[in-house]
Amino acid sequence: MPILCLTAPAQAQERVALVVGNSTCQYAAELTDPKSDAAVALKSYGFIVIGGLHLGRAAIEAKIRDSAAALRGAEREGTHMADDKKGSAQRVDKSNRTLRLTFSYEGGTVRLVSSQSIEMKPPPAEPEPIKEGQAGFWYELVDADGRQLYQRVVHNPIRVEDEIYSSEPNAAILRRKIEVPRGTFELLVPNVPGAHSVILFSSPLEPAESGRPATELARFRLTDNP
Repeated sequence: MPILCLTAPAQAQERVALVVGNSTCQYAAELTDPKSDAAVALKSYGFIVIGGLHLGRAAIEAKIRDSAAALRGAEREGTHMADDKKGSAQRVDKSNRTLRLTFSYEGGTVRLVSSQSIEMKPPPAEPEPIKEGQAGFWYELVDADGRQLYQRVVHNPIRVEDEIYSSEPNAAILRRKIEVPRGTFELLVPNVPGAHSVILFSSPLEPAESGRPATELARFRLTDNP
C-alpha cells in the first residue's frame, strides 16, 4: 500500500514529497515494489523525497514530522527568494543545507547506502544533550575530534515487528516479530563544515529490551560517503 503526500510552498523552488511503501497488507495482495517507482519519479521532477518501507503507525508519524520540518525549511527559502529584488537569494548559505543519508539494514547490521546534499533547513537539534543511560534511538553528527555538532532523537527506524490490524473497529493492534528485520531508512543532518562522522545509537532491538539504555549501533565517516 503506497502512501503519497506532496507539499509545495508557492514561492519555494524545493518541493517535498512523503512516500511510504507497505508491501504487505492484511486485506490486499503483496506489492512487489511499493516505493521505488514513485520515489524515482518524484525525484526526477525535483521533489525532496522523504520515505520509508514497511512502516508502522509510529514510524509513519515520525516521517510526517520530518516532512513538515523539510517543508518549513523550503518555505523559509522561498520567502527569502521572493524578498530579494536583485536575485542574490539564489545563493544558499551552507548552514541551510542538509545531507540526506540513506541506510539499509538486515538484522542488526546497518549500512550507509548513499548521501545527498539538498537545499533545506535541517530538522532542529535536541534542545538539551541526551543523558547517559537514556533509552531510545538517536543520531549524532561529530567533527574529526569527536566533538558533537548535532544530535536528534527519532523513532527507531529499524522495524522488528509487524502491526496486524483487525477489521473490527475497536480491536487491539496485534504485533508479530520479524525474524530477520530488513529495510531502508533515511536520516537528515546539517551539511556544515567540519562534519566528519554520523553515529547511530539504539536500545536493543528485541522488543522486550527496548527500554534498556541505548548504545552505539553504527558509525560512518561522511568523507567515505557512497
